[in-house]
Amino acid sequence: MKHLLYLSFSLFLFCCNTHEQTEKEKIDIEKTIQSLYEHAFVFYDQGDYEKSDSCLHKILELDSSQTFAYLSLGHSYFYNKKEETESLNLMKKALQYDNKNPLIYNNIGYYYIECKQLDSAEYYLLKALKYSPNHNFALSNLGLVYTQKDDLDKAIVYLKKAIQIAPDSPYTFKHLALYYIKKNKLNKACECLHAIDIEAYKQLAPKNERSEVDSLLNNYCLHNTEAPEYP
Repeated sequence: MKHLLYLSFSLFLFCCNTHEQTEKEKIDIEKTIQSLYEHAFVFYDQGDYEKSDSCLHKILELDSSQTFAYLSLGHSYFYNKKEETESLNLMKKALQYDNKNPLIYNNIGYYYIECKQLDSAEYYLLKALKYSPNHNFALSNLGLVYTQKDDLDKAIVYLKKAIQIAPDSPYTFKHLALYYIKKNKLNKACECLHAIDIEAYKQLAPKNERSEVDSLLNNYCLHNTEAPEYP
């Protein structure tokens, strides 16, 4: 009996030590992942996309369920490496781990906007709104989809809602400007473009889009300095 008690106590201690080691390992992995994310962002801002992608791949080796790593890689493969198929595969991989995340659906929707596949973009953006009806980016992007589809009555509904939710959103102001250009209301378009916080826009926009607002201003609003008016 004494031996059995000793054996049981020994097993208990072993299990406790194993549990402690497992928790410590988890904490160490979380710290490593956080550090890798920080390095990835720094490398990306420096234009060293290979090192940035390498950090993100290391994150996925440590934890294959890191959906933000998939989205970041998808962004990098699309804009920097011009590998559209791999970009889409990475973002859809994120959905396997979190199929109710509106950000993932929004990003896939925006990917399809960039690829001029508007029906697919509409499908994924509506899915984003299913899980988050007030998702500002999905609302704004859906407004852009309907603008490009020439369904302007639908477009303004989503754009108005987006600007009500996030009144300072530079992306929504840009999409509103594109809507008014399509309506040939250039004064209104310029009001929206002048309302954009350029620095905030450039922080959000992919590198290849960061001069787009400047181009729109130069093309349509060079002599227009009216104050912004909401739709």
